Amino acid sequence: MAQTAPAPAPVATLATEDTNQPGIAADFTECKRKEGVLSVKIRFRNVSSAPAAVTLINARNYEAYYVTAANKKYFILKDSEGVYLTPRADGFGSLSAQLAPGDQYTWWAKFPAPPPDIKKVTFMTPLAPPFEDIPITDQ
Repeated sequence: MAQTAPAPAPVATLATEDTNQPGIAADFTECKRKEGVLSVKIRFRNVSSAPAAVTLINARNYEAYYVTAANKKYFILKDSEGVYLTPRADGFGSLSAQLAPGDQYTWWAKFPAPPPDIKKVTFMTPLAPPFEDIPITDQ
């Protein structure tokens, strides 16, 4: 008899905000610092009873996503080829997710980590009010 894998454990939510995209809520689920890099994840959920779209990147607006801590802004890191360390936009500079009712999409990005004495950050996104006082988990 084939065994089924156990369902994955639900991801803890550090903060939740409404978004400016109808039917979409945003859960901040990860803020981890390791070796000078801060990794963040946000789960976008369709909370409506109809299909909904969330546009994450528009006209390559990567700079609209940043972390603030101790009066300093931290923007998404780029690799050695200048590619942002986050899901890539399409050839038109956009990244969108089409979500059926109840579906979700996890967006992630890598930022320079604030100094070790900083224990909380604020995350800015054009999609929602600021996610404030997000605790950093050190690894």
